[in-house]
Amino acid sequence: MSHSSSSQLPSDLPRRFESTRWSIVADARRGTPARSRAALEELCRAYWYPIYSFVRRKGLPPESARDITQSFFVRVLERDFFDAATPERGRLRSFLLKSVQNHLISHQRAAAAQKRAPQAMLISLDQLEPERRFQLEPADPQTAERSFERQWALTLIERAMDRLRTELTDKLGPQSAARLIQLLTGEAEGMSLAAVAEELQTSDAAMKVRMHRIRGRYRQLLRMEVADTVSENVDVDEELKNLLDAL
Repeated sequence: MSHSSSSQLPSDLPRRFESTRWSIVADARRGTPARSRAALEELCRAYWYPIYSFVRRKGLPPESARDITQSFFVRVLERDFFDAATPERGRLRSFLLKSVQNHLISHQRAAAAQKRAPQAMLISLDQLEPERRFQLEPADPQTAERSFERQWALTLIERAMDRLRTELTDKLGPQSAARLIQLLTGEAEGMSLAAVAEELQTSDAAMKVRMHRIRGRYRQLLRMEVADTVSENVDVDEELKNLLDAL
């Protein structure tokens, strides 16, 4: 990645981000089968819900949506799936959206959905309660495509927040981490910053500095999650803006 690009990443970027999920997609044909499958299974676990939400908003019932989402994941593991992946299509979300659109059309044209053996499944959607999560979404007239964009953005936000929570827990313990996350998200049960500072046995000034750093770290983690889904020719800040606009 060029250091002169406006999408330059922080110098302390973890090494695992040198291979982004987009590069995993683009290079899947050349990797060893075991490594490719492991990486792609992780990709599916990370981004399954925008796919499911898209299919449901296309009007399919829960059981059919689960079947189509699962069969799409199986399709992802087939190496010719990536024949259409090119650097010019450097946004993973756009590539997957177009792919699931095509998969849904093929599925609907089929006389009956192909049955998959249990061992072919990557993840159990039943355990993840996809329909319960879908029913919690606000009712709105969004198209399925717009819903996909929104759920993609929410997925990246959730992943960034989970990473921040893990970092704070490792450093400060679960109770302090939980309170700081609540303060960050505005869910500290009506407690002021001063009250949280007192609870955590620190000064107001120190708490303000800590929250400033936490907000900065969260923004960095979110940007890293976005960078992990685009190729090097895509401006990370532009992609981040597009995702936030989808909300």
